[in-house]
Amino acid sequence: MQQEQLILKERPNGLPDDETFQYKNVDVPDPGQNEALVKTLYLSVDPYMRGRMSDAPSYSAPFEVGQPLYGATVSQVIRSNNEDLAEGDLVTGNLDFQEYNIVKASDVRKVQTDGLKPSNALSVLGMPALTAYFGMMHIGEPKKGETVVVSGAAGAVGQVAGQLAKRVGARVVGIVGSEKKRKIYYGNIRL
Repeated sequence: MQQEQLILKERPNGLPDDETFQYKNVDVPDPGQNEALVKTLYLSVDPYMRGRMSDAPSYSAPFEVGQPLYGATVSQVIRSNNEDLAEGDLVTGNLDFQEYNIVKASDVRKVQTDGLKPSNALSVLGMPALTAYFGMMHIGEPKKGETVVVSGAAGAVGQVAGQLAKRVGARVVGIVGSEKKRKIYYGNIRL
């Protein structure tokens, strides 16, 4: 069986474009002892990934040219030789951006949906929400009656940050770049 991988073909100068990436067809490996084959259902393409396309020093290692991009995914166990990962289990982890991956139980954690969409593990329960939570609640520490200004308020992190501040009773002012984003921020999440 074959699958497609999303490869970093070259480091971009400025914004990434079609020349930055390529798709590569490769064989899907069989899981070994204590491994499982998982099928990617969702990928999280996050802003920090742009910095990883450069080889400049940063808080996160750069992607390697000629290798698959990788990041947060939600996947389903298709075949398993691991007693901790049953067929049908949903898992999340930092995996290659390709259709299938081989994982060990220590590479992933199970997704408990409890009636939520599995994709929520990458959004309101994923890295953007964790960034908002720790930034707002452990660094900003908003209090009832304070005014909190959220830059990039219609983005994945900003939307959650604003809701967290509102939840503790702060007045929230969101900075957005367009009327469309203002409607998203002030309309959909009712701040």
